[in-house]
Amino acid sequence: MKIVIGTSPGEVTLARWRAEFPQVEFAVPMGPAEGVAAARDADAWIGRIPREAFLAAGPGLRWVHSTGAGIETLAAIPELVESDVTVTNTRGGHAPTIADHTFALLLSLARKLPALQADQREHVWAGAGSRVGMRQLGGMTMTIVGFGNIGRAIGKRAVAFDMRVRGVDPFPGETPPGVEAVWPLDRLDEALAETAALVVAAPLTPQTRGLIDARRIGLLPPGAYLIAISRGGIVEEAPLIDALAAGRLAGAGLDVTATEPLPPDDPLWDAPNLILTPHCSGASRQTTERVWELTTENVRHFVAGRPLTNICDKRAGF
Repeated sequence: MKIVIGTSPGEVTLARWRAEFPQVEFAVPMGPAEGVAAARDADAWIGRIPREAFLAAGPGLRWVHSTGAGIETLAAIPELVESDVTVTNTRGGHAPTIADHTFALLLSLARKLPALQADQREHVWAGAGSRVGMRQLGGMTMTIVGFGNIGRAIGKRAVAFDMRVRGVDPFPGETPPGVEAVWPLDRLDEALAETAALVVAAPLTPQTRGLIDARRIGLLPPGAYLIAISRGGIVEEAPLIDALAAGRLAGAGLDVTATEPLPPDDPLWDAPNLILTPHCSGASRQTTERVWELTTENVRHFVAGRPLTNICDKRAGF
């Protein structure tokens, strides 16, 4: 059996795999050409397999595992979507840290931390003037678009802040304790009209691309906040910039953008009351440990011929 390591877990985990699964060849290609060559007789690929490597793969390839939560790059390979190859991800591994990051952005905006830090750099004690516009989270209505593991982790924290919480999801599922409701996607417009803090935690799919467009940004009440932490391309950025410049939104936090890395001349850099972070919301030691624990467990299942966990719907894109 041969498993290609497209995304390395690091030497310690790789050594553990080789010790636990001596019957498996773990191939670590150095560059695209080696990846294509390694794919030819591979049984599985750990990481987001490039299209050229997938096309080179032989009939033995049965499993592709994304070490992230999103699979949009895999769903964009039509031959993979149409194949019998199983795609899995590390669903749930990133959720706690991304939820923490969501509240770091929201609290920074509500408590005006960027302005306070600017005063600190200038050695200015602004006093009462610095308090204008500060807000508490308790009592706000938060709408979370995409109520999977990440959305639910965000909702759990919002409930602890005494916020009124609603989820919106194409597949609503069970409503967790403290959450007011989980609505289907066709009630998104209704939810937006009552939203003080909108969080976009949905995967990027054909259904969600451009979902938060100019019209829907316009449905948010004046003074609302918008946080995007899943994938760029769901929130249309030009109308977001317009809403911030006009003062219709109190602020926004983006950990994801349509183009990454964000070009130096992109207008997002200079939008008022916008906090940008470079797609790092899932970064933590604990996330890394969870991701490779989930991956290791699926390697065990694959080697033993048992059903895999976290199987994705390739056509739906998540």
